[in-house]
Amino acid sequence: MPHTNQGVFQKLINDYSNLESQYYDCKNKYFYNDEWTGGCDEFFTGFAYEADYIYQKANKLIGDINGMLISTTLEIPSKTERYSNMVNACQEIIRDLKYRFNNTLSLIEMSGGYLTDVEKRTVEKLSIYSAWY
Repeated sequence: MPHTNQGVFQKLINDYSNLESQYYDCKNKYFYNDEWTGGCDEFFTGFAYEADYIYQKANKLIGDINGMLISTTLEIPSKTERYSNMVNACQEIIRDLKYRFNNTLSLIEMSGGYLTDVEKRTVEKLSIYSAWY
């Protein structure tokens, strides 16, 4: 029977820890008391890109963890639960970022009436913009 490289488990844990840290850093940077603190330019030059990067990373990590859980039998139920909890937490990060992204973009559109061509092209090329959540 083949053996699993134990480093894979630690890498997933480290990747999740880094993702969580980036998510909270982004959230604290742009949303004080859960309210958008940046301006219109800051959304398009900072938050949109950071949120998209974290969004993509979270989706990849979900796939990596689920792949590991499918291909590996963990003998200790608490370990399986730990990785399942990491998947759930990644899904929550995705939902929260998508909500914040959509809500803030809507507020910007309402305040200015429309997006410039550059702003529209910026958001349309982001994964988080076209995602269903």
